Amino acid sequence: MRIAAARLFFAPSRVVLMSAPSAPSPAAAGTAPAGSSTAAAHVGAYAGGVPLHPNVAPVSALLGRWVGGGRGIYPTIKSFEYEEEVEFSTSGRPFVHYTQRTWMAGTEPRRSKPLHEENGFLRFVGGPNSGAKVEGALTQASGVQELLAGKWEPTTQGSSDDAAAAAAVGAFTVSLESSSLTRTPTARPPFVTAVARRYTVRPATGELTYEIDMATVNTPKLQNHLLATLKKVTE
Repeated sequence: MRIAAARLFFAPSRVVLMSAPSAPSPAAAGTAPAGSSTAAAHVGAYAGGVPLHPNVAPVSALLGRWVGGGRGIYPTIKSFEYEEEVEFSTSGRPFVHYTQRTWMAGTEPRRSKPLHEENGFLRFVGGPNSGAKVEGALTQASGVQELLAGKWEPTTQGSSDDAAAAAAVGAFTVSLESSSLTRTPTARPPFVTAVARRYTVRPATGELTYEIDMATVNTPKLQNHLLATLKKVTE
C-alpha cells in the first residue's frame, strides 16, 4: 500500500472501529479482568440478547459501536486527522466480529472522503485462567490481510493501587502483534512488514483508545502510525 496521508496501510481509510447498539447492562457488561475473582460470575451472561461465551464475557465492555477520531503520523508522511466508526459484536462463540471505517476529517460535506476500511475477528482462545490469549484475523479493503497474536489484561499504570483501580472498573487492554501479513497481487507498495495494535477499553468513561504501530520495507522498525479516541454509542 502507498504511504500517503490518505492512503496509508493503516490510514483512516483502513483503520476504523464501529460500535453496536446500546451499552449492555451492568449484569451483562462482563467487565471483570483476567484473573478476577468475579470472572466466574460472567458465565451465562448476555449482551444484546446473545449469551456470552465464558472467554468473551470478561471483555464484553468491548462490544458495541464506537465513534470518534484520530491522528495519523509516520516518518515518511504529513500527519493527518480522521473520523472513525468501529463495531464489535458476538454470536455467542469465543470470538468477536470487528468492522471499521474511517474518513478524512474536516471535509465538506462531512465524511465525503473515505479512507481505510477493514473487518475481521478477534479470537479469545484463552479464558481468564488460561493466559487470556487473543488472536486476530483482519482483512483490509486495500488488499492486505493480518494474522495477529497477543493477550488481554487489566489496564494499569504500574502500581498496585492502579491495578486495583483498573480491576474495580473493568479497564483492560488488548495487545496484538502481527505473525503473518499477506497481500493481493494489486496491493500497493511500500509494503507493510509488521504491525502492533493496542486497544484499551475504560468502561467507567465509555472510552476506547488505541495505538497502531507499523513497519514497512522502507521503514523496517516499528513506528507509531495511528492514535485515536472513540466513545461508545449508547442510543
